[in-house]
Amino acid sequence: MWDALTSWASVGIIVPVLISVGLGVFAINPISPVVARVCFSSAASILSVRLAWWLVFEQKANKYESIVAALFSSGIIGALWAISMKWVNNGRDKALQLSEVKKHGQDRIVVQLPPSGNLKQRAIALSYEIMGILQQKPTSTEDYVSWAKSRSEHFKHRFMERIIEIRNEFSQLHIRDQDLDEILKYKGIQEDAKKRLASIPELQHIDLQILPWQIERLAERLAILADHLD
Repeated sequence: MWDALTSWASVGIIVPVLISVGLGVFAINPISPVVARVCFSSAASILSVRLAWWLVFEQKANKYESIVAALFSSGIIGALWAISMKWVNNGRDKALQLSEVKKHGQDRIVVQLPPSGNLKQRAIALSYEIMGILQQKPTSTEDYVSWAKSRSEHFKHRFMERIIEIRNEFSQLHIRDQDLDEILKYKGIQEDAKKRLASIPELQHIDLQILPWQIERLAERLAILADHLD
């Protein structure tokens, strides 16, 4: 049984499954990345140990060369593990920042906004309204994919033009946000690509989605842009 568990066939299944679980759980709840860290660390450890054992004990090559190869491969896996940990930490930090923007945005709307609203208030209100469509995220990966697709369509039809209009109003006051401009520029490129694909029958079914974290990023940049006004 031990031989079966430690075989390359088992490792070839266990490692991808751990990575997939880590990615799926982190996509659903990036604020709490413990499961993702455990999955990525376990996958790296299992692959590193199995590869080192195979090189040193199962190969008939020179032992010195096998040990050097094992150390080299372990170093590469370790570097990939470090990159994954940095990616998880960055994702958690961004999620926390977006959570704060949503929290403060709600406070501003409830306490400060009069019914008419000026440019700053309209930008904050739009930021909070966008955040509202991303509530109640599904807990399963399968449901999350369907939910993300529906949020993308909802966002494109309800919010994209409004964001561009408010961005243009700020531009007239010589107030710009480089990150917001870059995101909207990227979306423009996506829309152009979608139009080009529509002219090819075989590719008409391809849907270029706006991912939930991109939607949150747009809402965050709107709130930051609004802070430039008194």
